[in-house]
Amino acid sequence: MRDYRIEQIRRAEAYSHTEAYNKLALFEPGSWLSGPVKTILELLPHFQNRRSFRGLDLGCGVGRNCIPVIQALRGIPCVMNCVDILPLAIDKLRENAEKYRVESSINGIVCSADQYPIAEEQYDLILGVSVLEHLDSVDTLARKLDEIYRGLRQDGIACFVINTSIQEHDRSSGASRNVQFEINMSTGEMERILDAAFSGSEVLRRRVVHYQYDTYRESGIVRLDTDVLTYAVKKRS
Repeated sequence: MRDYRIEQIRRAEAYSHTEAYNKLALFEPGSWLSGPVKTILELLPHFQNRRSFRGLDLGCGVGRNCIPVIQALRGIPCVMNCVDILPLAIDKLRENAEKYRVESSINGIVCSADQYPIAEEQYDLILGVSVLEHLDSVDTLARKLDEIYRGLRQDGIACFVINTSIQEHDRSSGASRNVQFEINMSTGEMERILDAAFSGSEVLRRRVVHYQYDTYRESGIVRLDTDVLTYAVKKRS
């Protein structure tokens, strides 16, 4: 059965990201594409002594995080599977990978994070930046977290950045709007789900920061008011 709510939300997000990717260059100063998530860079020393490295970037966009990861691990044979639901994002990812001379290490894949299959014990690092809240249901979230845990090699790391407790307002009037995120749960509830999924793993980072930022909608620019949860775990041997 078609879920028209999910389809509407995904059209809204596709519009938002298409506008951003057409207007902003990767690593453009002052934009949300200006650089990678700081926590991801701080995790990379864990991989410096590996003989090889295999990563997965779910919701990779145009390469904000995966390209700096490959750049930082030069000298190690690296490959990253980079998944995004938006064909434009993968087109621009490939352009950016070539621009920054990491194209041989980047596999761009057009697919939703819901549908992308994660093979067991394949990855040293799995990234999910602003993607878990866009899975199609809480049940899918639980299944995908289990896939991610199983997909990590021993001592592999998963790092997530997740919007929680989200509110959306018209920027001009301040009027409340329907939140255009498939999953919108409280920060505490999301933390409990993550802790259960990665029970027994070593929590490397747990941080919540409140943010307000603007994004594009077809009706105009809106203001998002959200907690941003950063959560990184290491799968123990």
